[in-house]
Amino acid sequence: FFFLMIRRPPRSTQSRSSAASDVYKRQVSTQSTWGNSLIGEIDHMLRNLSGTGDSIRGTASSFLDYGDLGREALLVERWDEYYSSLDKHQQGEQLAFLIFLANQILQSGTKRKCWGNFAKAFMKVLPRAFQKAGASSHALLRSQAIKILNIWKDSKLFDLQFLNQLQSNFDSAKDENPEDMVPENFAPPPKEMVDFATTYNELASWVEKTESKERKVQELNGTGRDSELQAAISDLDKALRTQSHHRVNFLQALSEVFTLMDNTQMKFMIAYRRINNLLEKIEKNEREFM
Repeated sequence: FFFLMIRRPPRSTQSRSSAASDVYKRQVSTQSTWGNSLIGEIDHMLRNLSGTGDSIRGTASSFLDYGDLGREALLVERWDEYYSSLDKHQQGEQLAFLIFLANQILQSGTKRKCWGNFAKAFMKVLPRAFQKAGASSHALLRSQAIKILNIWKDSKLFDLQFLNQLQSNFDSAKDENPEDMVPENFAPPPKEMVDFATTYNELASWVEKTESKERKVQELNGTGRDSELQAAISDLDKALRTQSHHRVNFLQALSEVFTLMDNTQMKFMIAYRRINNLLEKIEKNEREFM
């Protein structure tokens, strides 16, 4: 039985340090694969972002979910890279959508554990973003950037010093880069188009003011503060009348624009839905309060 007592030579075994190294390598490989997959998904979401409420809210929700997993810096980095890659004149609408997304993330995520890290990450990139918006010739981008900035001021989302920095970056961009304000092959628009843009912006501004005064009336209604309520109703009545005046001017300008249209100018009609939505808001306001 001697041969039964011969022990098999031990198999080669890893040292503890070697085994730990392999585990670490597997973890790094797994994290790298997951990170690359996440980057691809983030980029896909950003490229397919539209200006609809569902698109903005859905993408913001996904960002916040990934943020809760500790990926805030990566998410904002990809947002910044995509924003920086877009042309400030020709792709102004998409740039505006990205600013909408940043606002939705910051406004809706205030109670999420990732909010603080998102705020810090966005504070690093937003000054450049607002400077680019200020240097753009795209009316939607410029107007919406200022609108979002005013919302942040009202809600005190950031401290006043940072918000003033964003405002300064936006305002100084045109002065520092005046040549950037005029795209190549720019042709001055006809007077009818200028009148249309002016009256549209005036009307949109008064719609916002009217809605604000409506909310004030609704807040005071039933509180017993009768004198304040009457004053608010009086302000709302004046706003509705002014809004009605601007609507007449806008519709006149719109009809004149239609007379200019030929096959090459029909792209103007992409604004139809936005115009229609604005007019529907006005009709709703007047039905309820006039």
